[in-house]
Amino acid sequence: MAINWDETCLVCGTETKQRCSKCAEAGISLGFCSPAHQQLAWNVHKRVCGPGKANPFTWPLLTKDESREIIEHMDESTGHLIDHSSDRSTVAKALLHFWASRATKRSITKGAPEPPDDKRTRHKLQQINLIVRAHEWARTESPHIRWNAPPADPFMSLPYWDLYSACEWPFQRRHGAEPWRARYLHYMLFFEERIDKARFQPVFCAPNENVEMARIVARLHTFVDTHIAPVYPLVGAQLYESLAKHENVLRILGVSPPS
Repeated sequence: MAINWDETCLVCGTETKQRCSKCAEAGISLGFCSPAHQQLAWNVHKRVCGPGKANPFTWPLLTKDESREIIEHMDESTGHLIDHSSDRSTVAKALLHFWASRATKRSITKGAPEPPDDKRTRHKLQQINLIVRAHEWARTESPHIRWNAPPADPFMSLPYWDLYSACEWPFQRRHGAEPWRARYLHYMLFFEERIDKARFQPVFCAPNENVEMARIVARLHTFVDTHIAPVYPLVGAQLYESLAKHENVLRILGVSPPS
């Protein structure tokens, strides 16, 4: 019998009828097969859980420390930004490229005055948040894989993936509002967190790890097959390429996803 991947645990990919109740209130069905697995995902899921955060998927506001760090270094070209084209080689240039503005970070920082409560403004601020997070991660990340690097913040690394591996080009103002994107970002958020933890925590490389990761990768492939590629073929092609890279990292870590 074919698996209904929309009714599977976010953590292990097994079929379940149990749902995150807060996300259900937001109009998105995200499953957890047990309290233990919900707790396992909670460290990242809590930041995008429930109404106003889960659907559409909403990037968290920057902390004041994050905002201060970004502003201090927004004209520097280091890390992955060295390999970017000149019009996107710093955080400031990326904002000019995507939004034709060195937009203020205060509007996407915790403690800032509330912006106008309209859908268009919220969507614009989310795109600015995405662009800033993506390029700040690129600025601080080494262009070479470092297996002993500190644990990554998925809310910095995932925006870069979202912008460069799951984006229509040229950049579309509707980015972030597509009906498929919220669910796929929830899937990818814990997938990236789990891959990163596999570098440090043996529990993530337990005997059942191969089985669980095989389900998770199969779910991602099936979602692209059914929800994304038929409508957005270029985005689908990018996502297949991205999944292949993730699978290669898993093999290096000793976890064998499906061939």
